[in-house]
Amino acid sequence: MPDDQAMQKTLSELIKNIANRPEYQGALLRYDSDVKKVEERLDYLYGVLCKKYKFRVGDRLKWKETMKNRKAPAYGEPVVVIDILPEPVYDSDADNKSAGHPLFREPLDIVLGIVDPDGELLMFHFDSRRFEPYTEQASKKKSSAKAKSKARK
Repeated sequence: MPDDQAMQKTLSELIKNIANRPEYQGALLRYDSDVKKVEERLDYLYGVLCKKYKFRVGDRLKWKETMKNRKAPAYGEPVVVIDILPEPVYDSDADNKSAGHPLFREPLDIVLGIVDPDGELLMFHFDSRRFEPYTEQASKKKSSAKAKSKARK
């Protein structure tokens, strides 16, 4: 069995080889050209995705940082748990049937309600791994920090 160092070297070489293929030129290294930083980012993102919470109907949630894969809701915007499905469903939309699509086989296991621009309740199915409990104070701090960051630019 290969040791960790040998496996890490093999993984780094594999990432470099894939990144050098014309069809993937830069796709894996968009975040940073340093492979070590990309590996660290992958570990971080995987950790965020895998952090579990136990949700109940009526709970307020928000996107986890870096996990937003839909247009709505916005980061920091609260949503309400309408239903928790006993078994996940998978989107059968023809556009999502390709294994190359990021939503392909995404387990949709929670139904969330969001407020649309007209103030109406809309319900959508989501992957619960992408959400965390909503806390008003934490969301205000993040929104304030983002606004300050944008103002500095």
